[in-house]
Amino acid sequence: MFFTEFKEACNFELSLNKHLLNMLQSSGIRANLADLHLDEDGIYFTFPNGSTKKIMLYQSKIQEGFFRSNGDPFVHICKCKESEINLNNQDFTAIINYDMKFFIGIYSHRTQIKFYNDKPLSICPQCKITLDKFGSLQKFLVD
Repeated sequence: MFFTEFKEACNFELSLNKHLLNMLQSSGIRANLADLHLDEDGIYFTFPNGSTKKIMLYQSKIQEGFFRSNGDPFVHICKCKESEINLNNQDFTAIINYDMKFFIGIYSHRTQIKFYNDKPLSICPQCKITLDKFGSLQKFLVD
């Protein structure tokens, strides 16, 4: 009986990890709902089993006035001023995305007034310095 329960618990954990990875690779997970930590080498998502995966962080919900005055948000891949401030911000999304096209919702107060699907975004200038050491985004996220 113990071994059956243990096996079921292990299968659940593996299934949960796989589901979370699929979410990260598709729509992403809100930063305030994810277990994230960062350093100069990357931003990491921690799975329930304790393993980690490098992710990207970007602002997916933007107020219309901010968007008009500042333009497109940047994508963050390591510790920088903005990623430190917004690591647990509900408007930011943790994601694994190799083609650099993202979903962005533009809001006026609490109402979404427009959205962009597959919007190309750029890496933050501070984070780009770290990315240049690896040569490509794919190498960075896998390392």
